Amino acid sequence: MGYTGWDCTDISSTVSAIPLISAMLLVMSNIFFVPAIYIAVKRKLYAEGLVYLVTMLFSSLYHACDQSDGQFCITKYEILQYSDFFSSILAFWVTLVAMAELPIAFVPLCHMTGVFIITFGMQRDRMCLISTSIPLSLGIIIPLLLQIFTHTYRIFQSKKCKKPSKRILLGLLFAITGLLLYSFIETEKNYQYVHSVWHIIMAISLIFLLPPAKSQHTTSLTNTSFNDDSESWNWKESYRIPTFAIIDQENRTIASN
Repeated sequence: MGYTGWDCTDISSTVSAIPLISAMLLVMSNIFFVPAIYIAVKRKLYAEGLVYLVTMLFSSLYHACDQSDGQFCITKYEILQYSDFFSSILAFWVTLVAMAELPIAFVPLCHMTGVFIITFGMQRDRMCLISTSIPLSLGIIIPLLLQIFTHTYRIFQSKKCKKPSKRILLGLLFAITGLLLYSFIETEKNYQYVHSVWHIIMAISLIFLLPPAKSQHTTSLTNTSFNDDSESWNWKESYRIPTFAIIDQENRTIASN
């Protein structure tokens, strides 16, 4: 692939089979983000869905550029690398914030805080594990503390302890497995294989970690309110039904239907 010249004998632009296969593995593994994007949009988590979409696109573009020695780069290598690293960590951050189920007023604040922290870490040293672990740690600690506070308050109010759902536990299992692969098993020799598995595992974990749609509860409350209003309206309208009265002039009695 990549032969040029009049008789296709110029091999200066050729791409060998092994880097091509590596690029295909790394690019195609990002398709597993599609279910997470669909679920996020379906549950009206539009910001999360956008971040997952951008992560999938930048990861594909970056790996296509990285594995082809710059032949498939649509822009500078450094730009694609930064965009891939930034969007990947931001995907973790927005997922953890969504899991915390914070009041809607605090969600944009948490998102922007994550953007500033991740930007600083990536500009400092995007290849350093500390630059990745610090935003992830903060993204885990902050929502976790808020989640603990929320659950403690709910338990105190309802006096019932709610166990974590199997869905959350399964998602955390996938996420932890992916982080272990990325941190301790991935090497330069097995990069294309382990990193492709990392894409798949982390994309699958998002499916289980995303919280359920809030619209169901809101819709039920709205419907209940609407039904109550309808009942009261019908009750009031029932008194507007025309009635016929018969007045007895002698006994001064009134009879109505």
